[in-house]
Amino acid sequence: MKLQQANSYFNTVNLDGWDGAAWVSGVAAGNLLSFDRFITERTFGQKKRMFEMGGTTTIPDAYKVVRLPTGTKYIVEAVNPDIRNDVVYGRTYLLRECESEAQIIQFVKATSASGIGGDPTPTTLATVFCDVERITSENSSEFREVRFSSHVVTLPEDTVVNTDYQLLIDGFYYEIMEANKNLLTMSVRAVKLGAAA
Repeated sequence: MKLQQANSYFNTVNLDGWDGAAWVSGVAAGNLLSFDRFITERTFGQKKRMFEMGGTTTIPDAYKVVRLPTGTKYIVEAVNPDIRNDVVYGRTYLLRECESEAQIIQFVKATSASGIGGDPTPTTLATVFCDVERITSENSSEFREVRFSSHVVTLPEDTVVNTDYQLLIDGFYYEIMEANKNLLTMSVRAVKLGAAA
């Protein structure tokens, strides 16, 4: 009980939550901490934050993306309960900053009256917040001299994607090579194709 009270004392930063259509004010309150360490060889901790919440409070599961009063947006990446003597006295969330939005694109061919398929037309299935990291370059399977940028795109956990879709991020198309659930996020490995027409 005393640990819950002490931990709750620092719940001074309010978060807004994204419900998929609009921001909802004050969905959670906690203590925002820096994550000043290397995460991978390419990602420094400045894009991540820890968010500590005392007592039995949580960030509701409905909100996969949260926003600080400053306007900075984060994807909820992981949560760990803080336990003493089998009692949860707080929770520590790991938040990943998401500066971009991704349109999930499916290319659809319309069949004409003659039965001949037309050119594929991009159709936007959803738009979600995301974080993009370039990890390496890959050789083209057709041309030896051509290389593509390979990226990891982190999306909210409830995002529906597969290798039949593409992502449109900041005016560029990305081909999805694989998509896997990773803690409370969807992690996509994607190859950058080029600018949208």
